[in-house]
Amino acid sequence: LPLPFELSSVNVYLVRLDAGWMLIDTGLGTPESYSELLEQMQAAKVAPHDIETIFLTHTHPDHVGQARRLLDLTGARLLMQRD
Repeated sequence: LPLPFELSSVNVYLVRLDAGWMLIDTGLGTPESYSELLEQMQAAKVAPHDIETIFLTHTHPDHVGQARRLLDLTGARLLMQRD
């Protein structure tokens, strides 16, 4: 997903689980990042309601920035470190 600074992108991953999908990291909380994530999910034929779990690897803004918005959109459970 796009980033507006020197490091120009961050990777997020969709992993198919037995029940639904897991999104690993959420990208920076910008409109551009959100739009790109939804476009890539659509290309992969994964709807927001298909995401059952959101896993955050660490709490840098480019990994957790859209977490609240995506949790509200998907109804997914959140997995992350205690931080």
